[in-house]
Amino acid sequence: MATSPPPWEYAFAPPNLSGRPELRRKRNLITDGNWRSDYVPWLVRAAIAEFLGTWIIVFFGTAAVASIQGLPVGLTTGAALAGFFADFVAISTFSPISGAYFNPAVVLGYWLLRQIDGVTLLVLWTAEVAGSFAGAGLLTMLLGGTASGIGAPVLGTILGVSITWWAAFVLEILLGAATFIVILYNYNLNLSPYPALAIGAFSGAIELAVRAAVSIGPNAVRWLGPAVISSTYANWWVWVFPSFIGVVFLGVPVFLIDTWLRREQRIAIRNARRKRKQRLSSGHHLQ
Repeated sequence: MATSPPPWEYAFAPPNLSGRPELRRKRNLITDGNWRSDYVPWLVRAAIAEFLGTWIIVFFGTAAVASIQGLPVGLTTGAALAGFFADFVAISTFSPISGAYFNPAVVLGYWLLRQIDGVTLLVLWTAEVAGSFAGAGLLTMLLGGTASGIGAPVLGTILGVSITWWAAFVLEILLGAATFIVILYNYNLNLSPYPALAIGAFSGAIELAVRAAVSIGPNAVRWLGPAVISSTYANWWVWVFPSFIGVVFLGVPVFLIDTWLRREQRIAIRNARRKRKQRLSSGHHLQ
């Protein structure tokens, strides 16, 4: 007996000339009015996966930052690597279930590309927020309080110069767009044989590069739980809005432009092959 396919697949469809983004999406009850029997179980599993993955990232990320409070920047490399390993494990484990976003801005980007519906968007956001609070809350219990700030991000210094909020804001916008593109192209376009390694390595690179300046990468839930529990709200707009702005105004447009260019490239190749076939056919006919 044939089994029903998942509600939608995290893979690109075969090449087409329609001009629309080439993500492959199965029918679901929101966008198509089709009450599939497997939609709700899949959505529950996806929510659990996003909750657990976000919990892993936030818990180990905040633990790493909290453990190096007050230490010289040169001694923080090992702590920064914790972000890479946490991301790698979470993505490897949960990507077959939910897509392993663990970032509300990335989920928004997929919604804008019409790859998830509105209910999935809200459910994944809720799961990620809950995972953020769960991770920060558990760390607070282990630390016995919030005196360390439990890893809530703060503006830092580079080469003895304090980072301004607007510089950090722009940096987070660019990193948010780059993170979305890396996830989209490595996982959904299957451009990497080991997408979890590629995405995790990029996250680790961000941690190593910008930890001294902005403490964390472009992920609002990485800020939310630790900041609320420890009441650390300084420059809160730097950690909340930039990742969404980067995805909406840079990440999604870059993908759409690239989709159009790939479509034009395929049309040109198809036309060239047709003309070549016609020339060969004409030459054979003359003979």
